[in-house]
Amino acid sequence: MLYRSKLTNADLIEHLKNLIPDKSCKIYCDSAEPGKIKELKTAGFYALESRKNVKEGIDFVKRQEIYTRDENVNLNKELEEYVWKKNSKGELLDEPVHYNNHLMDALRYAIYSRKESGIPNIRIIYW
Repeated sequence: MLYRSKLTNADLIEHLKNLIPDKSCKIYCDSAEPGKIKELKTAGFYALESRKNVKEGIDFVKRQEIYTRDENVNLNKELEEYVWKKNSKGELLDEPVHYNNHLMDALRYAIYSRKESGIPNIRIIYW
């Protein structure tokens, strides 16, 4: 819905007012950004700190059914380009390469945080 960099918190809030008119919708935020979370809450959004256990989160997301549309160009590109590190023998390691994974991180924040909140049977469809 919004794929931009270098937005100020004020700019982000203005965009979110149009994109998420129902402020009761949960927004899972990067827990490394407590100031941003506080500003979103002050603006009336239901902003929550995400659960960021990368390994467990990725493992959980891999077990989910995720559907996306062709119009979700950036997410689809990240899904296609998501790669795993390799050791010196070329064998895959159980650790992702940190490259072009902004939406993948956001997807993990939302899905894994909802799971950690006790919400079962997550099925994500991105419009």
